[in-house]
Amino acid sequence: MRVVKRDDVPANDPAAAVHLPDLLDESGITGMDRRRIEGALERHWSRLASVIAARRVELMNTALDRARLEESWGPAWELTAPQATIDERIRLLDQFAARDRASEAPLRAANHDAALALLKMLPAPAAELLRDAADRSIWPWIFDSESALELAVTRATEIGGPSLGEPLTAMMYDLQLRLNASRRELSKRAANSEELDAIVASAQSGAPPQSVVALLGAQRRLQELIDKRRRLVRDTAVRMEQASSGDPRTRAIFAERIMACDAETRTAQWRLRGIDERIAQLNSGDSASDQSTDMDAPTPSGGSANDR
Repeated sequence: MRVVKRDDVPANDPAAAVHLPDLLDESGITGMDRRRIEGALERHWSRLASVIAARRVELMNTALDRARLEESWGPAWELTAPQATIDERIRLLDQFAARDRASEAPLRAANHDAALALLKMLPAPAAELLRDAADRSIWPWIFDSESALELAVTRATEIGGPSLGEPLTAMMYDLQLRLNASRRELSKRAANSEELDAIVASAQSGAPPQSVVALLGAQRRLQELIDKRRRLVRDTAVRMEQASSGDPRTRAIFAERIMACDAETRTAQWRLRGIDERIAQLNSGDSASDQSTDMDAPTPSGGSANDR
């Protein structure tokens, strides 16, 4: 457990960046109950400690490989090398970033299993509180529309006082009840999308087309649900704008949210069209493949480019 608490290596993947001790803090469990749960999680503490140690070694090896490779290129290669060589070297450097991302996958998996085990040990109210806090930490962007409306309600209440704040709060509560109907499915689709994203990112020489198709499909399903929830948020914002019609300042707050929802919807529709087009290209076999050039230098995956 001490190893997990002391781990300070940052992770780009929010799910890999989650610390199990922080999740315990979020649950609000204290005293004997907390010590009992900490003891019951011993297997997960051990697994996390092993994963953290292995990741430190992998990151160190990646950094050393990159340093050796860049040293072999010499100084200011970005300015002196031919453009084709520059492009190839940038591609090789991208592979180091892919190795760093791939090192997060075991930590993400260990965190996932530990969090599930923790949720099973908690009473229902604490488990729900923890689940919501974890999801908002890992995927804050999937809650953007509702979070922005909550802030709008706070701003309008400060201006309009309790006479406006009370009905707005009631509308927000009603919205949360409706959003809760798809809450679990939202986090499930986000998790599926992120899991596939990690698989694709781990491929150092390009992911197979069908892996990318699966990822795009998962992202499409997630986007569709986000759009559905955003429509509920927009409908509530319209009602709030009508309730705030007595003061142009508060009315403007919700008019702004309505316009923001419309803009987000247009962006989402554009993104979905792009996903559909890319899926069609991949299914028809129309995908570009990266061509590498020979280089007598260590590659991100070890060995020299001529060994590939």
